[in-house]
Amino acid sequence: MCTICTAGKTVHMRSWWHDDNHARAVTHRSATAVVPGLPAGVLGQIARCERAYLWPGAVAAALAGWKQAVHQPAAGLFRDAVRAGCLCCDPLEHRDVLERALVALGPRARRALLAQVAPLDDRFRQRTFHDPFTAPDLAWWRRRA
Repeated sequence: MCTICTAGKTVHMRSWWHDDNHARAVTHRSATAVVPGLPAGVLGQIARCERAYLWPGAVAAALAGWKQAVHQPAAGLFRDAVRAGCLCCDPLEHRDVLERALVALGPRARRALLAQVAPLDDRFRQRTFHDPFTAPDLAWWRRRA
């Protein structure tokens, strides 16, 4: 577990982002919605979405976290699955944030972001399998083991 979990502190995902087993503060003024490879108009839509539904820099951080999660060794995936439920340690939280953004974005920005998320989702599907014992109302990535 990370130091935040063991210290017993409550983690508010708008104030903290977990990265490489260390928590670092995300300041609301300095965080920007920069996702490499996306046009400026799409970045503007993402920034508006973050201000309305998430927090500044949420999409870029979630995309980086999801990429790191799906490319880590298989043992890491299972180790992190044991931590599921802890917001600061759960790698699936990154995918949850991306889904909230995808639902809130307009069609053009959704397509552009989905073009970056879909290959990561495919890799996650290839490296995991469906868990028939999970609740059917969970998102597809939360029903994998």
